[in-house]
Amino acid sequence: EIDIIALFSLRRWECLLLLALSLELLGTQTLVEAKVPKAQVKMGRPGASRAKPFSGKQKKDQLKAKKAAKAQAQDEEDDEGLFKSTDTAKPQGAAMGRAAEGSKGSIRRPNASVKIYGSLGGRITSSLKTVFEPEPEEEIQRRKRDASTPLNRTSTLGSQDSKIEPHPLSYPIPVQGVEVPLIDVPKRPEWNRSITPQQLDTQEQESFLEWLTEVYMNHQNEDLNFFEHNIEVWRQLWRSIERADVAVFVLDARCPLFHFSRPLFDHVTKELGKGAVLCLNKVDVVHPAVVELWVQYFNHHVPGVDVIPFYVPKSTSGVVRQGRCVARLMDAVRRCHFDRKGCRMAAQRFFDADDQTQDDGHQEVPEHEEQARPSDTYMTITLVGDPNMGKSSIINSLFGKKVVSSSATPGHTKHFQTLFLKKHVCICDSPGIVSPKLKVPKSLQVIFGSFPIAQVLRV
Repeated sequence: EIDIIALFSLRRWECLLLLALSLELLGTQTLVEAKVPKAQVKMGRPGASRAKPFSGKQKKDQLKAKKAAKAQAQDEEDDEGLFKSTDTAKPQGAAMGRAAEGSKGSIRRPNASVKIYGSLGGRITSSLKTVFEPEPEEEIQRRKRDASTPLNRTSTLGSQDSKIEPHPLSYPIPVQGVEVPLIDVPKRPEWNRSITPQQLDTQEQESFLEWLTEVYMNHQNEDLNFFEHNIEVWRQLWRSIERADVAVFVLDARCPLFHFSRPLFDHVTKELGKGAVLCLNKVDVVHPAVVELWVQYFNHHVPGVDVIPFYVPKSTSGVVRQGRCVARLMDAVRRCHFDRKGCRMAAQRFFDADDQTQDDGHQEVPEHEEQARPSDTYMTITLVGDPNMGKSSIINSLFGKKVVSSSATPGHTKHFQTLFLKKHVCICDSPGIVSPKLKVPKSLQVIFGSFPIAQVLRV
């Protein structure tokens, strides 16, 4: 800084020289501040405040934030590539060739087919992220306008008598297989141990793509619900069903027919010869009279299959209380019969073997150890159903403690996993999957949590 009073005691040329030097120093300091980070400039100045210390915990938080931002950016990039138009892509493979020669002329390819062939999207991914067909913008805007209309509530209670019975509302969608045709589910092609993993992978991809193309050839997009397009998720279901001897179909008791896939049920019971039990979960939020009506309905339309009302008691600790419904469910499994190696077997024999040994091994078994154990010494019970049906919570209730992770977010279970309830009884938890259906309102799928709510903005 220049002292103004001292300037009057200097000659003219001395003042000019001092002023030039001051301007030069000021310009150099400005240039340094522009190129050097602010923290470094402060450290170089005498008397300036020191930089704040950066702890190891803050460094870890910074790295986590960077990883999360990078993962989110990658997901957005994958979504853009996944849902981009494939009208200009040239179909490859026998399945695509047969679809292109269909009698209905050119059809719009399901955008999610890039999950199967890299030639359509430029890459092949093994992600287990749920994939649906995106909706047109006009349909989304129409639903937004419809959501702004007033809601007329209908009472579900009868007269104010001593015994109040609810009047169930009419079923909100057409009954699949009665009012609208059924859509078959994709099936794993036949295979044996002589083919290589690469050949099996190619066969599964071609079979799945042929099924997916056929669905869009035979039905309009606006008539289809949001169903799974990712072959990797279907592969998890195929392998969990293959391991199963008894399949427990878990349905939401509030509207079980909405979650019941008749083609998948027939494939498991009739084509594969597995035993089956229907489990109406979450009955604690439904009136008992309504639950009884649903039990009667399934007893009439699915004869010979036990229908078990079930609920999981809420618990704030790691211990899960086992209600009477657990015993009823296991008794229903005991009564099942299934095909194995050309013979019809009873599930009761494996429970009897456990009763004799009194061995209760609640432990998760790695896949390689499970394969090493002879398969004829134990039976496998697989839980099957839509996302958010509470399959993982049921398994925790069977064990009486938390053995698998569960969440209110749909699609929390990504991979199937096996755990031995007893020495001769194995439980398999499979990821939830949405089967194709007709005339199902998208809003109803959102309400029942058929897919994560974060995907609602995109679809």
